[in-house]
Amino acid sequence: MTIKQILINCLLGFVAPLLSAQNTLTLEQAVAKALTQNLDIKKYEQSVVIAHNNNTPGNAGQLPSIQIQANHTPSVTNIKQEFTNGTLIQKQGVQNQSSIAAVQLSYTVFDGAKMYATKNKLNYLDQAAKTQLKMIQQDVVAKVVVQYSQLCQLIHYLKVLKHLDTLSQERLDLVKNRRIAGIANQADEYLAQLQKEEQAIQLLSQQRYIDQAYAQLNALMNQPIATQYNVDAEQWQVATMRRSQLDSLLAQNQALAFADVQVQIAKATQKETQAGLWPLIKLNGAYNYSLNQSNAGFSLYNQSIGPQAGISLVMPIYSGSNLQHAIKNAQTQVKIAELSKDNALQSVQLTFQQAWLDYELAKNQHVLNTESVKTASAFLSLMQERFKLGQNTLLDLKTAQTTYETAVYRQSINLLALKVAETQLLSLTGSLVQ
Repeated sequence: MTIKQILINCLLGFVAPLLSAQNTLTLEQAVAKALTQNLDIKKYEQSVVIAHNNNTPGNAGQLPSIQIQANHTPSVTNIKQEFTNGTLIQKQGVQNQSSIAAVQLSYTVFDGAKMYATKNKLNYLDQAAKTQLKMIQQDVVAKVVVQYSQLCQLIHYLKVLKHLDTLSQERLDLVKNRRIAGIANQADEYLAQLQKEEQAIQLLSQQRYIDQAYAQLNALMNQPIATQYNVDAEQWQVATMRRSQLDSLLAQNQALAFADVQVQIAKATQKETQAGLWPLIKLNGAYNYSLNQSNAGFSLYNQSIGPQAGISLVMPIYSGSNLQHAIKNAQTQVKIAELSKDNALQSVQLTFQQAWLDYELAKNQHVLNTESVKTASAFLSLMQERFKLGQNTLLDLKTAQTTYETAVYRQSINLLALKVAETQLLSLTGSLVQ
């Protein structure tokens, strides 16, 4: 079976769609709802939007900045001016007006390639946000698959309990009829009644577990918590997976991709910091307008208008070794990111190995559990017939029923464990969400 077929099995569910009601929710539909409605996914999608909006040449400093400045200042002052030629100007309540306007342009010509490092960093931050979104989507889908599978397991086991409850009622009715006929005693009836009540208690508990599973699945899909629907809980499909196929896909693990992006971000930050060793050269230009008017004083009217251009250079010489320390810290951050990447690889490989062992164990146990259920079912049927014929006791029948119940429960738990391991393997190989 190919990985694509395995993924289809995972998304379509390990159960066959036998229910035809319109409100039946398939696993594929549950996954689709979660991918579009889950609150964690929707929330982080906004972070992806922000990271993408920040990824622009202007935010990296590669584009010029242009701004308009304007200022108009009227004032009323008292002036007293004495000049070298003996002229004296003294007046109160002098009205003055000052108007300034300018269009200014600044463009960085050279900054030690910091702008390019910053743009690369923004690219990686954009990529990191998308990768983390995929990680969240993978996690949500895995939770939906497991929760849906658990709901199917609980409903499947509920039907088994209902069947056993029916048998308990039949047994109680049979014992009552026998007591009336004088071939059974009151103790047998009490024991049968207690067994029937025990089954009823189990049914109530199982229904509570089912209601809780519905609530948890609804929370993942961002649906009303109390909503209930039919699920395909009658048949269980077991996917056949090959270790060699999964190994080749392990490189698609989103955690490893995210760790690799973090290394690139750290390296870009290091280049940004090292750019501080180089001079900063900027081209500056402006078109200025200036007007000063006064009712008295040496200058009654002064207006200037015209363009200007220039170049500025800032050369770092000494800053208390702060820049050198910042560069060392940036280099250390790169080493930390690389170690984190190695640690992530080791963690993924370890988790993958454990998931594969869990999958193989559950798959082998499934074969044995299937046979065990068949045997226990045949044993229960035999003991049921023997009890009807009066060839065994009520305790013997109870033992057979408990054996069958245990076998079925063990099988359903085993199938759930198999689905959990299968889902984890697909999640680790990045196959749940493309």
